[in-house]
Amino acid sequence: MKMEIQSISFDKLKQYLVFLFRCNSQTQECNDLIITKVVYEHIGDEEFPSIDEIAKQANVSKAAISRFCRKYGFKNYISFRNAMGAGAITYGLNHKLLNISKIMKSDEEIVEDAYLNIVHNITNTKEHLNIQQLKQITDYMKTAKDITFIGGKRAIGAFHMLQMELLSSGKPAYLFDQKDTSDWNAEFFTSDSLVIFVSASKEFFNDTIAFNRAKEAHSTIICIHPTDFEYQKDCDLYIQYTIEGDVNSGIHSLMMISNILENLYYKS
Repeated sequence: MKMEIQSISFDKLKQYLVFLFRCNSQTQECNDLIITKVVYEHIGDEEFPSIDEIAKQANVSKAAISRFCRKYGFKNYISFRNAMGAGAITYGLNHKLLNISKIMKSDEEIVEDAYLNIVHNITNTKEHLNIQQLKQITDYMKTAKDITFIGGKRAIGAFHMLQMELLSSGKPAYLFDQKDTSDWNAEFFTSDSLVIFVSASKEFFNDTIAFNRAKEAHSTIICIHPTDFEYQKDCDLYIQYTIEGDVNSGIHSLMMISNILENLYYKS
């Protein structure tokens, strides 16, 4: 049953997840926010509303709803409606199947499982880290005129203390949310810049704009990513911090990597 659900609705599940990621990460206009609010109120409903119902509840025209759907990569409202309905159902059913054993566990066991999962993640990260690569990053930091970290809010948040260390040593260091890179000036990066992409993702965000501009400026480019990354061949240094088959949310591993870099930089 699980495999049948996945095979039928995988594309719609992907569209559904991409839509949620974009809503969470990209700045929305007023009308889009209102429409998103109405859409969110109906995700998980037994039957997702018609375009007339959504337009009425959002107090916008049907044309505005159609533009909203196209803006987020859907051919029309029908394909959007199908993705919101089937995508949410597929995610919910698969999530329940994967977590059914947790229902039988005590509160203490749930806490212990969460702890062990974090330990497992950072242990795998530690075992597969290349110290020479990390030292190379600190060498790049020493010679760079300025350093920019780009990623999601949670990802770059792990590098806040490293940013403080760099700033206190007289090195300009920036943390930029990936959703804010679309309006950047090409002149922001130079050949003396070090640009570090943290858990970059072309599909959901605007990293490609910043990536291309860093490349055009001949900046030094580093990618720290949980899995294989489309642009890794174009990076001066690429670090993969999880291993195949590992379920890793990433934030704990990134915090560990940031702490190691902070201490290696201070030591050098």
